[in-house]
Amino acid sequence: MTARPAGRHTTIRATPNDLIRTLVDVTADFSDRVIPAGTEGVVVEPYDTPMERYAVDLAIEDDTLVGGYDHENVILYPEQFIAVRSGANCLGWITPRLTVPWGR
Repeated sequence: MTARPAGRHTTIRATPNDLIRTLVDVTADFSDRVIPAGTEGVVVEPYDTPMERYAVDLAIEDDTLVGGYDHENVILYPEQFIAVRSGANCLGWITPRLTVPWGR
């Protein structure tokens, strides 16, 4: 049995399409925006090398935008979020207030 590399975690906490909620304020990776704790998002991709991290699309409420949300892609560590729902139950999570008149 080989030892795990230092700093590497093998337990993945969330999988793609899982709905998550941030536990702490998060600074955006591509701007100086601070995203508040309690913001929800969806896991895009988990990484376990060199350490456990998650690419996540966060939905930030913004009533000035059509649909009511702005989105920010960030990298989160496991201690920065909790998983709320599995991917199978997350269809339509980003725009719960938007009523789409077509496709009935």
